[in-house]
Amino acid sequence: MNIEIKNCNNIDFAKITLEEKKLNIKFAPNGTGKSTIARAVFLGANEDPERLKELVPFKLRKDNPESKLPEVIGAGGLRNIMCFNEEYVDQFLFKPDELQNNSFEIFIRTDAYKQREQEIEGLVSNIKHVPAGLESYPPFIQSQNSVGWIDWQTKGYDFTDLSDDCPFCTSHAADKKEQIKKVGQEYDKNTIKNLIALIGIIEKMGDYFSDEAKSKLTTITTLKEGLGKEHEAFLATVKTQIDNFTEKLEKLRTLSAFQFKDGEKVTEKLPSYKLDLQFFSELNSNKMHDAILPINASIDSVIEQAGMLQGKINQQRSEMKKTIERHMKDINEFLSYAGYRYMVEIAGDGEQTQLKLRHIDYEEHLSGGNQHLSFGESNAFAIVLFMFECLSKKPDLIILDNPISSFDKNKKYAILEMLFRREADSCLKNKTVLMLTHDVESIIDTIKALSQKFSNQTSASFLKLAAGQINEYEIGKDDIQIFSQICKSVFQKYQK
Repeated sequence: MNIEIKNCNNIDFAKITLEEKKLNIKFAPNGTGKSTIARAVFLGANEDPERLKELVPFKLRKDNPESKLPEVIGAGGLRNIMCFNEEYVDQFLFKPDELQNNSFEIFIRTDAYKQREQEIEGLVSNIKHVPAGLESYPPFIQSQNSVGWIDWQTKGYDFTDLSDDCPFCTSHAADKKEQIKKVGQEYDKNTIKNLIALIGIIEKMGDYFSDEAKSKLTTITTLKEGLGKEHEAFLATVKTQIDNFTEKLEKLRTLSAFQFKDGEKVTEKLPSYKLDLQFFSELNSNKMHDAILPINASIDSVIEQAGMLQGKINQQRSEMKKTIERHMKDINEFLSYAGYRYMVEIAGDGEQTQLKLRHIDYEEHLSGGNQHLSFGESNAFAIVLFMFECLSKKPDLIILDNPISSFDKNKKYAILEMLFRREADSCLKNKTVLMLTHDVESIIDTIKALSQKFSNQTSASFLKLAAGQINEYEIGKDDIQIFSQICKSVFQKYQK
């Protein structure tokens, strides 16, 4: 894969070669434009020309006779790119309540979990189908355009005596003056607002009300003097029943394994989801009975399959528990190996799951991480958490912008080990990764000293910037020499 970058910050032209499903290390001194390359590729893949303009070189911002603009060629086929840099850390990590945003999606909702979720969804799908007319109840009191019209009408009163023409359109309106004034004389704006809302409710769902409730609501719509306390009390009762009934419908619509607590039996829980109108007197009508009948029947049908549903839920919970334990073990082993005195715990239930931090000498969870972790510790955490998000989102290209340069040798290797030396489904091995760095040790480890351990999954090159153009030179195993080898080759050269 070849990507060309033109007119971006200090780079006039660069051509970067990437080998797919490998770790591509690009080594370059500071000032070469590594972060510019990362940013340009990221924006180029997203085909965002406006954002790319942020990279216009300073020398072209005032005088640009050829109208040159930043350009990235070859990245358009990458549907999704994830980039690890300072911006990522600031935006997604070390929040007050958890180490990483959206921990559930990243650590638990794996492909296996999604498959089990679909199986459970198949068993309860009939329950979640809410009949037409019951999908959502509108708010009981809401603004209407007609109220605004009444307000607009009344604003013309002060001008009706100035002329026989309409104060709004200047057409002849002498015979309509009284009618215009009558709108505001007969109706109070707030009363109209409430009555129009009521009429709309009755028109839309009147058959779902009991006969008695519908009669009372219709009576209220004829009130010219506004609502009395007894009317307000009745409306409050109706609204409460609508809210409660809507809540039950919403629980049915969102029914999932998380609504069954650990150890809770499906056969005991499901009957509580059935709809019973004896406690919804204002909604007790034939239309409502007909609407909820298939819902209750579908719940009965699922109860008959309770054993199968219970098995799927238990299986999902078991797999989720194993996933949590595996992720915690992986992260905590890395932290221990790297010499950090912290641990993580994945706490909470279901979609409320969060990744929490604690110190090995303290049992309570710590708030966030930035106020406790050093700069190096924060970076180490960040790169590992980024890896887990990549595993969740499966991007086409992963960019690491100078990720490990600030660490000592042991920690650098611990991070490389965590990122690239485990099972492929648990790390970034066999993923297309672009790592931009000014640290040569990562190349020595992966290409030379420990090349067998990295199973030839790494390519490396040196980026040289000269006169605005970046040239790329491949780094092979024989290009990396120890000091004595360099001295020997130089000595042999001069002997000749």
